[in-house]
Amino acid sequence: MRVRPIFATWILLVAGCGYSIDDRLSRTYARPETLCLIKDSRVKESSGVAASLRHAGTYFTHNDSGDYPRFYRFNEAGKVIQEVRVKGATAQDWEDIASFERDGEKFLAIGDIGNNGRKRKSLALYLVKEPDLQSTEVDIFEKIEFVYPDAYNAEALLIMPGGREFQICVKMQKGPSRVFAGSLEKTGGIQTLKAVGEVDLGGFIKESRMVTGGAVSPDGKFLALRTYMSAYEWDISDGTSAWTKREPMAIRTNLDLQGEGIAYSADGNSLITTAENQPCLVSVIRRK
Repeated sequence: MRVRPIFATWILLVAGCGYSIDDRLSRTYARPETLCLIKDSRVKESSGVAASLRHAGTYFTHNDSGDYPRFYRFNEAGKVIQEVRVKGATAQDWEDIASFERDGEKFLAIGDIGNNGRKRKSLALYLVKEPDLQSTEVDIFEKIEFVYPDAYNAEALLIMPGGREFQICVKMQKGPSRVFAGSLEKTGGIQTLKAVGEVDLGGFIKESRMVTGGAVSPDGKFLALRTYMSAYEWDISDGTSAWTKREPMAIRTNLDLQGEGIAYSADGNSLITTAENQPCLVSVIRRK
């Protein structure tokens, strides 16, 4: 979702706010670098990003609301090398995309989870098999429809290890952000998500609190969320149910004014971020 541009000084004010780095974690990240710029006019508002698990060095992104139900594959030079339409899907407000593996097969999950006016009756995930490089269309493998116990807007989709559970961290301007869980198995109807915890990514400016993207590492051991201001990582290697109760490690992101997408690289050694601006800034944050 695009927010009204504000003075760049808020970046400097809150870049150091939020959680401090947890010394108990052995992982550290280098400063963010620009990986590339996507100058293709089709990518107007990159709202989510995911690494390809089939073709190394390529990534998927999609636009925010207003586009057709399609996503794009780009390479590390910023060139869009593939456009893929999801047959039978709608794109009311696509906000995030995730790549994951289940039983040896590689999938993408696309989150039509935006709900800015809090008026949508239900939301949806589209699961598709990751396409080969020649595909221009892909079938829906499964459509997961869901509701919350109350109305929320969200932009962060997490596919948990094993590919059978998803979690969504909602987007809040004040107070903690609640985390909800649902099943990726076929349910035969609209499921109501269950609250499993909350995270409070603090800062006195709302942009430092608003969760705009999420990702789980390919090995299932780490989980990342981002806001407009920063990123945070949790160790989930001992299970997924209690991660919201742990202190995360803060990770510096690039100073992009509309940063929404975050993903782990296919090897898990870097974080990739995108921004909704055009041209789209793609950044890499490498593990030291």
